[in-house]
Formats: sequence, C-alpha cells, structure tokens
Amino acid sequence: MEPIPLFDGPNPSRATWVQGEETVTITVPLPEASSSLEVHRPTVSIRPRRLCVTTSIACCDSSRTGEAAGESSGAPEQTTLLDNELSGEVSVEDSTWTFGEGLLVIELAKKSDFAAAAPHSGRGAQGRGSQGEPRPAWWPCAVCAGKSGPPDPKAPKKMEPNIQKLDSKIGEQAVGKKNFEGKSKFQW
Repeated sequence: MEPIPLFDGPNPSRATWVQGEETVTITVPLPEASSSLEVHRPTVSIRPRRLCVTTSIACCDSSRTGEAAGESSGAPEQTTLLDNELSGEVSVEDSTWTFGEGLLVIELAKKSDFAAAAPHSGRGAQGRGSQGEPRPAWWPCAVCAGKSGPPDPKAPKKMEPNIQKLDSKIGEQAVGKKNFEGKSKFQW
C-alpha cells in the first residue's frame, strides 16, 4: 500500500501512515540538525487512544569537558511533532517505534474488537476474521481529524434493496360480481 499523508490542508505535516490488518504504521520525518554535532532524539508516548511525539536536540561532541556525550549543558529544547488522539484503540505493550536516517517509524498494534465478534452484537461478520475469530477494527484515518484512508477491504458489501416495479396497479386485480360471471364454477 502507498503511504497516505497524515493530515490534509494548506500546511500538512510530512508524516504518513499505512494500515494493515493488525497494525497502523506512522512514519514521521525528523527535523534536520543544524550542525553535524547535533542529533534529534525523539520521545514517543503511546497511550491506548493517544500518540505524542516530541524531539529534542542532543549534542554528540564528546570532546567537551565536564559533559558526557549526548548531553548538553542546558535543558534540551523540545519540539512537539505530533500530539493527537488516535482513531482506534491500540495495545500499548505490543506497539513499537524505531528511528534512524532522519525517520521515526511507529508501529501501533490495533486492539481486537471482541464486541464485533460476539454473535449477539448485531454486527454480523464485520468484526470477525475468516475463521470467525475477532479481528481489529479498520480505522477510517490514523488520527482524529486526519486524512481518510482506503475503505476496509474485508468489510461486507452493503446490500441494496432489490425493488422491482410491478406491472399492474393495486386495485386493478379486484374483480366485481358482474365481471366474475362465467370465469369460475362458483355460483352466486
């Protein structure tokens, strides 16, 4: 699947997202460092319904005295890249993130929709996999108010009513006593 921009609008973020059956992957480009001695260190906070990504600039100069490599003398400047509510619920323990080469990749593990798999829920097979087991819900977008993604490929097709026009009108088939003579063996 092709990555989808996370947001629409005149100033959209360069972040993108892709959805699979079990996960939602969000890719966030990190800001470029102003010198070769600076590195952007992301901090990712994944909660069941919220994602927050911040970055701070760390200095990599190990020749400075009194400071360890990767630390600066003052508090690092924090920049918020994302702070949004998610479109679905995620499993915090199973979600991961990695960064390298200027990109932050966040793998959010979707929680299974057990309510949709219950036979009494009224949703039918929508929330079940091919074997009837619960499957995670398909997200319309990665974050609330974000750009919509493709429709669920495994969603049941919407049934349209099959209405056919009748050839005759109601009431035309009613036969009066006068017109009924000779058409039946029944006698009045």
